[in-house]
Amino acid sequence: MAEIVEELASQSRLPFLTVMTTLEWCSSIERLVSTETNDSQKRANLVRLLATRTTFVANTLLEMLAQASQVLDLRSDERITLKAKFGSKPSVPLVETVNLMASASGLPGDAPTTFIRAELGSYTEWVWTTLFSAFAFQVFLFLINGCVIQLTELNQRAKLLTRSKAASSYSQLALTPVQHASPAVISVVQQLASFTKNLPLLANPDLSGFGAANVKSLEVENTGFSDHKRGKPGKRNKSGSRSGRQ
Repeated sequence: MAEIVEELASQSRLPFLTVMTTLEWCSSIERLVSTETNDSQKRANLVRLLATRTTFVANTLLEMLAQASQVLDLRSDERITLKAKFGSKPSVPLVETVNLMASASGLPGDAPTTFIRAELGSYTEWVWTTLFSAFAFQVFLFLINGCVIQLTELNQRAKLLTRSKAASSYSQLALTPVQHASPAVISVVQQLASFTKNLPLLANPDLSGFGAANVKSLEVENTGFSDHKRGKPGKRNKSGSRSGRQ
């Protein structure tokens, strides 16, 4: 089983939620076999080996997320225009999903994400959102896909909170920061992992349009309320409404 976990991770096809479920299973099985007498040590060692190798995979994936994510100063969110490109339009609205993830992420702020405009073909949608909300959405994609969809055109941010609680299970151990994984990333991953695993949209084979094969890119086009007021990137038509449809 460890070989399967490592192979899927190497191909960026292992959802991080699956990694966490595997580690939780290892913790449960180890507790069970430790109460038995016959061959209990051998079984416990096999479980520990799987947990160790899966933990290494989890840490590697978290490092990828930390390095690719534009880490935030949690004291200074900002408004941005986010451009999301998909192969086809998700069956669950992007605005609804981003707002849901932002609310569950534990990050501060209550500014809602709103629709600006969309283009058909390779479905592209622009939304007026916040940096924190975009980051929460990026973590959500990481959890359900196991690969990192980068937020492009953002400057690096690095003033982070600290985290000191000791790990008490394999899943918590995997979320313990290693070298470059920031406490901000770990915190959002923990919050969204618990929230996301029971979402109905995960029951669909294509993850309701948020599978890695359908998500082409995420791009921050501009920041600041003044750009939004001037009508960028969507242009207004004669009636005063933005072009495109939700």
